[in-house]
Amino acid sequence: MCQKLLLLIVLPILSFQLIAQTRSKINGQVNDDNKPVNAATVFLQKASDSSIIKTNITDNKGNFSFEEVIASDYFITITNVGYQKYFSSGFTVKEGENFILPAISLKVGEKI
Repeated sequence: MCQKLLLLIVLPILSFQLIAQTRSKINGQVNDDNKPVNAATVFLQKASDSSIIKTNITDNKGNFSFEEVIASDYFITITNVGYQKYFSSGFTVKEGENFILPAISLKVGEKI
C-alpha cells in the first residue's frame, strides 16, 4: 500500500521533469548597422497560423530570448519605432534545442 502511494506521488513529479527537459530555447540579436537595437518588440509566431506564442523586448545589447518553447515551426516578427517591420523566414525548433537565430538587421523607416 505504501509503495503504491509513493509511486502515485513520484510518477507525476518525474513526468513533469521529463516534459520540462524537452522544452527548447530561442536566442537572437537585433541590430542596425551592427549597433544593437534596444527595446524592439519581438514576437514568436507559429508558422501554421501566425498566432503569437510569446513576446519579448530586446535588451540594451539587442539580445532577446524565448524560453520553454515547444518544438514546432515558427517565424519572428520585430517592430520598433523608426524601423520597418521585420518578418523572418520560417524555422523549425527541435525538442531540447538551443536555437540561435542569425543576427537580424532592421531597416530604418517610418513603417511599423
